[in-house]
Amino acid sequence: MSTSTIAAAKPGTLACPALESGDRMDAAEFFWRYSLRADIKKAELIDGVVYVASPVNTRMHGSPHYILVGELYGYSKAANGVHGADNATIRIPPQSGAGRDNQPQPDILLYRDEENGGSARFDDDGWLISAPELVAEVA
Repeated sequence: MSTSTIAAAKPGTLACPALESGDRMDAAEFFWRYSLRADIKKAELIDGVVYVASPVNTRMHGSPHYILVGELYGYSKAANGVHGADNATIRIPPQSGAGRDNQPQPDILLYRDEENGGSARFDDDGWLISAPELVAEVA
């Protein structure tokens, strides 16, 4: 794990190390630290490495993202059993074969429910814990 500063805490809350791009940690620590940082809007854990997103530009990201969401929403309404999400964290367990400690937060994702031939699985708290059928990133 890289050296981080301690995030300032409000009275009555826990102080935790800052979450910074390049930090190395397991999924449990990432989820704990990310959940305590309301100031961070998007962070991902890929193969045990933290990536904190930078602010996004309207023309280069926001507008293309908006268009893609509209197109994929239309597809999901026409395709039986297909559902979508925008900027949702996926909590993929290490034993899934998808590498170690991955909690990506793609711009857009589509998944198909099991009743309609998909493999989407959720934990009791509503987190998607399986790989979706499609992820899309605007870069």
